[in-house]
Amino acid sequence: MTQKSRVAVLFTSPQTVLSDYAKLLHLIGYQQYLPPSVPVLLKINISWQHYYPACSTAPWQLDGVIQTLKQDGYKDLIPAHNGTVVVDAHLGSVNNRHSHVLAKHGRSPVHLEDPPVR
Repeated sequence: MTQKSRVAVLFTSPQTVLSDYAKLLHLIGYQQYLPPSVPVLLKINISWQHYYPACSTAPWQLDGVIQTLKQDGYKDLIPAHNGTVVVDAHLGSVNNRHSHVLAKHGRSPVHLEDPPVR
């Protein structure tokens, strides 16, 4: 059985952006496809060590998604950064404010290029 993709669009503001991510996730019915009992890898995108809108994961996007997943009973959330030749993911996590968001939620990132991660 093939499912059609779902797209949700909301007008947002700085005052509502975190709760709007919850609305978006619920509008697309993500819980139907992602059981809360499985580990969830949150791939954080960093296009450079500095924040570039539309190229990197926005800190409020990461915050809203983690907040929603936690409220919906997802416990095993694994924030992950991958390394590239041009981007230092450790520095990018700080400069893009991801490390602040992860600390707020009691999460530590996994840097996929760092041993012993395979």
